[in-house]
Amino acid sequence: MTIKTYLLIDEVIDILKVSKWTVRRYVAAGKLKAVYREPGRHGMQILTDSLIEFQKRLEKQKENRR
Repeated sequence: MTIKTYLLIDEVIDILKVSKWTVRRYVAAGKLKAVYREPGRHGMQILTDSLIEFQKRLEKQKENRR
């Protein structure tokens, strides 16, 4: 059984060093997977596995640019 872990949007902002609007755009574009728990500040949570995969894709893009 796999246990899914989630990060708050503020945690993702700190990790990626982007704005909350950028994180929301990534979610809307399907680049990050999110769930909506409750309305308000902590409503959106990002699946940790999704963030890890996203970071790997970003690294590959950086490597391809070199």
